Amino acid sequence: MNLACQDTPWFLGINLNKILSFYLGLKDTLSFLCPTVDFDVLLYRHEVVGEVVEVGSEVTNFRVGDVVGVGVIVGCCRNCNPCKSDVEQYCNKKIWSYNDVYTDGKTTQGGFAQSMIVDQKFVVKIPDGMSAEQAAPLLCAGLTVYSPLSHFGLNKSGLRGGILGLGGVGHMGVKIAKAMGHHVTVISSSDKKRAEAMEHLGADEYLVSSDATRMQEFADTLDYIIDTVPAVHALEPYLSLLKLDGRLILMGVINAPLQFLTPLVMLGEFLPLCLSPSPRPPSLALFNCKFF
Repeated sequence: MNLACQDTPWFLGINLNKILSFYLGLKDTLSFLCPTVDFDVLLYRHEVVGEVVEVGSEVTNFRVGDVVGVGVIVGCCRNCNPCKSDVEQYCNKKIWSYNDVYTDGKTTQGGFAQSMIVDQKFVVKIPDGMSAEQAAPLLCAGLTVYSPLSHFGLNKSGLRGGILGLGGVGHMGVKIAKAMGHHVTVISSSDKKRAEAMEHLGADEYLVSSDATRMQEFADTLDYIIDTVPAVHALEPYLSLLKLDGRLILMGVINAPLQFLTPLVMLGEFLPLCLSPSPRPPSLALFNCKFF
């Protein structure tokens, strides 16, 4: 590891030999299912936990030996408006933690690397008492959900929220919303995940989107919906669940144009779009919530 090659004194080096990732072991499973695909290239892990082994001359927040976490971004230009506004995920010169290129031309390899060099802006210290297994999912799915809730002022108790889709991001959505003191409704296309949502994750309500009667009962009841569905789907049924000035926050990555009836939006519902942020202040507050 050579920090000098980055020519940035605020970078630090992290040893990832003890790395723990939410998707540990996924490569072997997928390689068995799809033997013709090179998952060494495609499956980079980016929610990583490691130990600081070297610090640059201007690193002030960390010291050698600290156990830290790194999300999906490891560097940025530090000079553009997004960087100066603490929303570096919108920097046009940001450096992804995997499948990108450092300023010296070397490839970033995410959690498959033995070590990683990261700007201190994108590193968080893992709190004492929190295991790496608990911290790693918070660095990806956790921040994906926490960031818009915080950004849009939805991190106060007493709100009624909906989580559309119960995959990895949806799981963390339920846990984080409950930790914030919200009444949480899981919305799904079938009844298959009811027990998981109610008994294991602690959701308050479970709503099947194909049940027209129940959907009507929930009309105008939710302050927000976090939509985690990564496939094309109609938005109108969920917009009708929102209160006036409610927010539909789109988290799923969909490779097709969105379609919805504009009158529903004009009548008071909003559709904010939010990129997954990197873990940095003020997102550190996420680690102070009680999820486990």
